[in-house]
Amino acid sequence: MTDDLACQMMPARGTRYREMSIQRALEWAFGTEFARVDFDQTDSLDRDIVMGGRDTLSVLADRAILGCKVDGGGSSEPHPDAQSLAAAVKMLPDGYGGRRMAIQIMTLARAGRSPDWIRNSDVRVKPRTWAQNQHGRYAVVEDLPEEKKLIRGRVRRYTPQICPIIYTPDARTIAAARRNYLDWWGP
Repeated sequence: MTDDLACQMMPARGTRYREMSIQRALEWAFGTEFARVDFDQTDSLDRDIVMGGRDTLSVLADRAILGCKVDGGGSSEPHPDAQSLAAAVKMLPDGYGGRRMAIQIMTLARAGRSPDWIRNSDVRVKPRTWAQNQHGRYAVVEDLPEEKKLIRGRVRRYTPQICPIIYTPDARTIAAARRNYLDWWGP
């Protein structure tokens, strides 16, 4: 995934080599050429979700009843080099993330992005719970056990209150994001 590494695409006859980073090659394959990582089970599952388990003709007939027109077109097959890159991504071993990582690589390459590793994590303190009334939103406080305090020679009783807080993003979230980035970037 690093830009330092470069892969060379095999040129057609009479053309020159073109050097590009692995990330750029993946962006070309998935973003420009629309190559896909096809897993047999997920394809049929996606098709059933989109079409409700029906064949293509019945879906087109329903759309025609609604007045929708299919504007033709379609798409051509991706470049053979793009298909070979997609096949290589599809074959990622489980030790490198397997199917989950292959789908993530495809999705991020189509968007031209890399995973967010929370580089400048500005950890903020926020109240744990909020409440709202007619005057607006406020932090919920909790009562502590009653205490006694000597003020001007007299014992006064009072109930201290605290506002429970959380840190966001927490350490687990930051660690998970950075681990995911290293998995994506790694060998």
